Amino acid sequence: MYASPIIGILVGFFFFNRFPAKIFLGNSGAYGIGAMIAALVIVTRKEFVTMIALLPMILNAFIILVSIRGVKTKEDLASPVNIKDGKIFPNRDEEAPLTLVGLRASVQPVRERDVIRYFNILFVLSFFFALVTGALIYFQKALPMLPL
Repeated sequence: MYASPIIGILVGFFFFNRFPAKIFLGNSGAYGIGAMIAALVIVTRKEFVTMIALLPMILNAFIILVSIRGVKTKEDLASPVNIKDGKIFPNRDEEAPLTLVGLRASVQPVRERDVIRYFNILFVLSFFFALVTGALIYFQKALPMLPL
């Protein structure tokens, strides 16, 4: 019940923002959606399951922070990737942060559509693991321990 408005907003946003994107969310929109999701997670007490679902984002943030050795402003950093002839190449500059997109492009140059497919696969796998984790937590609480 709590999630219905959020799901409606996100489905509508997804419909208009599929590749190629037609609308620009911006920082305010991203912060607003993030705050709604965070509030829903806290109210429903599903923090651990949500962490599993968000592993690709958490991993990307961790890789960036480790590669640039801390928090820096955007002006202090080089672009993480270079785009040439519609293909994404990793930036080999020492000052450029390492990202999941850069890691994917380091194998071979990729098109944006392939990067989107790669991230969709990562998020589907992460979502599946979150569902399994949530089910295991639920059944652990719902079923009493059987005596051996």
